[in-house]
Amino acid sequence: MESDDLRRRTDRAAPGRPPAGPPRLGRGGAGAAARTASHRRDRRPGRGRRAVPGPRHRGSRRRARRRGLRAGSGARRGAPRALSLVVAENGRVDEPLLAQSVGDLLDAFAEPTPAPAGGSAAALAVSMGAALLSMAARISIDHWAEAGSVAAQAEALRLRTAPLAQADAEAYAEVLRLRRERAGDAELGRAFDHAAEVPLRIAEAGADVAELAAYAAPRVKPSVEGDTAAAAVLAHAGAVIAAQLVAINLATSEGDERIRRAEELAAAAADAAGRAVA
Repeated sequence: MESDDLRRRTDRAAPGRPPAGPPRLGRGGAGAAARTASHRRDRRPGRGRRAVPGPRHRGSRRRARRRGLRAGSGARRGAPRALSLVVAENGRVDEPLLAQSVGDLLDAFAEPTPAPAGGSAAALAVSMGAALLSMAARISIDHWAEAGSVAAQAEALRLRTAPLAQADAEAYAEVLRLRRERAGDAELGRAFDHAAEVPLRIAEAGADVAELAAYAAPRVKPSVEGDTAAAAVLAHAGAVIAAQLVAINLATSEGDERIRRAEELAAAAADAAGRAVA
């Protein structure tokens, strides 16, 4: 597939040019995430680790970002209450997010507890976008020869991303648990490192879903064009949120390539969403 075929609709309509196949997305493909995957991580001991804030730290979101924590952390949000979600002492989210009803899940997000929060919302936004795209492609099966392939890729992206909502909640809960226990810098550093990896994977999926939606937008049935555009916008939103969280969790890791990569993924998702709604 030529890159111009995805990036300019006028090229797709050029007479005499054979139709290109849908972008092959994901970690092994040539989609948006793969195109930004040239980053290298500094894993040397003592590098890329964050300073550990004091257990009573309360401050603005701006100061929290510099320290690699969401503002106020567990202190400002208060102790978890046993409604829709419980963050256990071992850092795990006891009730799986994907097992909850929509109403209970929204209640869980509204609770003054550390998790679920922005990262989980980002994962759900991307997975909802993938689900919408899968639906739009399936409806277009008799209208578009590549619809089956696009639907399969969208479904794979949905299944890959949805569990990251739970993973992000547990990663952040683990950070808070270690802070409460005043764990050492090395252990906290590993927890923060993992807390950055999860949203990076969400950003990768968001860029891929948005790119696939941009490819599908001018090809699906007219009745689902709006749903395809919605898929791209949801994926873009999730990628932007996730990139922000990567930057927050690596705020004190100077030169960490994952911050740049997350920004590139968010930019790729923005570009794709713009093409999908044009």
